[in-house]
Amino acid sequence: MANLRAIAFDCDGVLVDSESLSAVCLNAMMAERGVLRDVPYFLDLLRGRRVAEWIREIFGLFDLDEDPARFEADYRRLVYRRYPIELQAEPGVHELLEGITAPRIVVSNAPLRKIELGLSVTKVDRYFEREPVSAYELQSWKPDPEIYRHAAAQLGYPPRECIAVEDSHAGLRAATAAGFYTVAYWRGREPDNEVRRSADRVVDGHEQLDSLVRSLLRD
Repeated sequence: MANLRAIAFDCDGVLVDSESLSAVCLNAMMAERGVLRDVPYFLDLLRGRRVAEWIREIFGLFDLDEDPARFEADYRRLVYRRYPIELQAEPGVHELLEGITAPRIVVSNAPLRKIELGLSVTKVDRYFEREPVSAYELQSWKPDPEIYRHAAAQLGYPPRECIAVEDSHAGLRAATAAGFYTVAYWRGREPDNEVRRSADRVVDGHEQLDSLVRSLLRD
């Protein structure tokens, strides 16, 4: 293993608990349309995926008779309205970031506006000097490794000297294909075979992540 000198974090579900809030919003919208599931169902459906991708799946699963673009716009309005009031940082993330001196960057499939809003509301933005890498700006979404290659260039190190912290299969695939050392942040979930095969390390929360990252960046 090469010396690890920099670190990239996914945003939703790693730095901020936005995926849970997004699932709450989606659950409410689907209930209005007569689709009664629960928040964990929709969380599993949307985690780590493009909004347009999981909207296509939902429309196919539940045969929704409306404009997908309008549905997406309504969903984004609801999320942006609730973010400033309800969004929280992931437990332990401030303590983790305060202890890191290595170069760091945020790498997300979300629009730049959503990333910046989430980081600002939770006060996580103060730990990052570099602009977040947004798939919407690059027009390249995880699992395409291009987003992580771009992140490595922004960090100023080759991918093999960078850590990626991800909470989704798509993110792990992208980071692995780009050549990053990968850490699966699988809080409250049992890692499946793909995660165990693809991730260099798996952690269950920020306490484990904190200890691991300090060790990796020190060595």
